[in-house]
Amino acid sequence: MSNIAQKYNKIGSSRTTSILKDDFTIDKTEFEKNMINQQYDKLNFNSINDSFNLEKKKEGERIYNLSLLDIAKNTSKTVMEIMNDISVLIEKNDRNYNDYVEVVIKEDRMIYVGVMLIVLALAIFFISVSV
Repeated sequence: MSNIAQKYNKIGSSRTTSILKDDFTIDKTEFEKNMINQQYDKLNFNSINDSFNLEKKKEGERIYNLSLLDIAKNTSKTVMEIMNDISVLIEKNDRNYNDYVEVVIKEDRMIYVGVMLIVLALAIFFISVSV
């Protein structure tokens, strides 16, 4: 007699035997746990993948990986942002020296401020030499 037939025969004789539960079937709580674990694995993979992509993007944006044209564009963009922030800061009544410093050192502006100061120093040098 086959295994399935034996289970059907036991239905009438024993009320505790379930034909739906065997070695390959899982109950609802185990299924929910497996689904939650799969979702956590997907979230973990996505977060690792996103952080890797952000790190790769950030590496490409470093100053030593940029061309001179990109450095010039970023410098001009930074100068405009600094001028905008300073104009907003001037409108405020309660400002101090630290606010101006924060405008200059915000995010990655320090590098481009340094580039701007070097260009300004070279311009002043050439003006003073030519006079």
